[in-house]
This record gives sequence, C-alpha cells and structure tokens, in this order.
Amino acid sequence: GDSFDQGVALAKPGDLLTQLFQLRSRAVLGELNQQQQQQLLSGLLIGSEVASAQKILSTGGSAVTIIASPRLSAYYQRVTTAFELDVQAIDGDAVSLTGLMALAAQSPQVNKGDAT
Repeated sequence: GDSFDQGVALAKPGDLLTQLFQLRSRAVLGELNQQQQQQLLSGLLIGSEVASAQKILSTGGSAVTIIASPRLSAYYQRVTTAFELDVQAIDGDAVSLTGLMALAAQSPQVNKGDAT
C-alpha cells in the first residue's frame, strides 16, 4: 500500500509517541521523501485518533458520521474502513451553509432586509 496506509497500519492506542520518533528517525536517515513523510504522518495521526476511539466508535451499532471536507473525509473513510467501522460522510461546507441559512431565516434583521 501507499505511505498513508502504512501509517494507518502502525497506529495503535498509546503508541503514538514511539511511532512519531521512529518516523522522524527514518526521515533523518533519508529513508523517506517529503511526500512519503507527509502521507505516513497523516495515516499515523488519523489512524491513532481512530484507534484510540475505536472502542467507543464500535459500540451502538450505528455508523460513524464524519463531517469534513470531501478531501479530508476520504482519508477518514480509508482509516475507518481499515478499522472495520461503518462510516457516513457529510460535506462540512454544505452542513455549515445549511445551518447558516437556517439561522439567517430565523433572524429578524435578515427577514426585514436589514444588513446591519
């Protein structure tokens, strides 16, 4: 797999600091190019986040909801799939816009056309 998936595979609860130092050592020794470092680090961090919360996320039988940009959501979907969690992705920009429009519709200033 690619560097991101390798980072996810390294993620274990309580082991992040050790893995970060190993990643740094590999970078210093020139074993990884900059793109590999970034992808490995992203996989490790997101993977560690999900691994730490896996017990909570896997209870209840409902899907994990990810609210993020489509690009970030794709990374989280890869990680939750690796951890065998059901996931539902929602576009964060669309949710924010919908919420702001709902608030604006309830605002007396907006309803009167007052922009101040």
